[in-house]
Amino acid sequence: MKQLALGLSIEASLGIDDSVAGNNAELADALRRVAGGEPGERVVYLWGDDGSGRSHWLRACAHDASANGHELIWFDPDDEPFDGPPVHARTLVLADDVHLLDVEGQIRLFTRCNQVRASGAALVATGPVAPARLAVRPDLATRLAWGLVFQVQPLLDADKTTALIRQAHARGLPLGDDVANYLLTHWRRDLPSLVAALEALDRSSLEQHRALTIPLLREVLRDELLSRS
Repeated sequence: MKQLALGLSIEASLGIDDSVAGNNAELADALRRVAGGEPGERVVYLWGDDGSGRSHWLRACAHDASANGHELIWFDPDDEPFDGPPVHARTLVLADDVHLLDVEGQIRLFTRCNQVRASGAALVATGPVAPARLAVRPDLATRLAWGLVFQVQPLLDADKTTALIRQAHARGLPLGDDVANYLLTHWRRDLPSLVAALEALDRSSLEQHRALTIPLLREVLRDELLSRS
């Protein structure tokens, strides 16, 4: 069987309502309001451990905001804010993993935050810890805490199974409950690793012209384990 590396994969595009909220219902509702352009807090900061789903929720909000006609600005720390796209009331600025920004990037995001507030636009940002604990400029940390701050709660196992099946269906893959449950039981339990395994299973299924079954999944996981030994 051809060796398949299980690297991090890009999730299929899912909106907020297609995502499994679990204990994140309040978070999902806040993002739904932002994506819909409803009145209320226009700055949302999401934090949690790697694999918690914080980046997924940011992308889900972007998906819905775009569908609602908002202009998206994916924050690029190398772009000068005043030379980039202007921020207006129908703009959503998205900044993922703000803890990775260097000093110049932090200054540029600080400028974008000010533009968001002045224009009535919206901002969704993510990081591994709450704003007060971020290793960034204090003035930027203050602005990231301007609005709503949510700790992303990890999904329970049953919710992870549902999330995997929804990811598969978004890719057009006929993934059964038995295969999803087997993957959850026999592989790393964080969602990025599970989704990466799903992607590898899909590639192997196409290469071998086989259905997405437990025997095929066993082969994919076995080869990955052998590649690490």
